[in-house]
Amino acid sequence: MAVLGGRRWHAIEPLTTDPDPFMPLTDTAIRALKPGEKPVKAADEKGLFLLITPNGGKWWRLKYRFGGKEKLLSLGTRQRR
Repeated sequence: MAVLGGRRWHAIEPLTTDPDPFMPLTDTAIRALKPGEKPVKAADEKGLFLLITPNGGKWWRLKYRFGGKEKLLSLGTRQRR
């Protein structure tokens, strides 16, 4: 346990022993994502995700908290090639 800013913090144990258990989205993985009947989220890291709409649009979004409230920031679209 550590004390920081007058608060006590407990260490969080990792779920795996793998040094890098999370693999961010790659270009190949993004191209393989297909739209469904409902919008689909493909998580990247730390609140960043790609939203795939039913008509095939791919939107980068960032989910975060500010002042205790959840916010959603749209960062733009993924360009089709």
